[in-house]
Amino acid sequence: MITLVRASEICDNKLLTLESDFQQRAREWLHKMQEISVYPLIYCGFRSFTEQDALYAQGRTKAGRIVTKARGGQSYHNYGLAYDWVALRENPKNRGFYESDWDNDGAYRIGDAIGHALKITPIEWESGHMQDARYKKFSDIPAKGTTKAVQAFAENIETKKPSFFSSWKSR
Repeated sequence: MITLVRASEICDNKLLTLESDFQQRAREWLHKMQEISVYPLIYCGFRSFTEQDALYAQGRTKAGRIVTKARGGQSYHNYGLAYDWVALRENPKNRGFYESDWDNDGAYRIGDAIGHALKITPIEWESGHMQDARYKKFSDIPAKGTTKAVQAFAENIETKKPSFFSSWKSR
């Protein structure tokens, strides 16, 4: 369980890892969601190639279920152009504390609709994944020239992230 203040801190830190234009639109998305009392927890922003490869191995060469179709370098996350989120719901036994609501299809539909208006798009096979709609397909991302800068920036953030990040994982 988590408070909305703590969730906001986590969201802010994850948003800092995104490419600047996309970050601005993602912040607007978050604000619009909160305005209508849908409380997202953004638990993943930028992801290094190493982290992406580890997720790709899950369910293939390592235990667990498959959670991604993308190897390192093949994900919008690797360029600061995607984030993953889950809706939070208040715990009825512990008012003021919230928990992940992975099955809240209504919240995902609302998030998708708000995202479209901000040129942020979901992917149909993964609820809660939002990516920059400026790039219709992965090959459209202008990776050359920006990849190293984004990678270096986000890896710097990764080395300084607070310990509470490690407790939030995708399902």
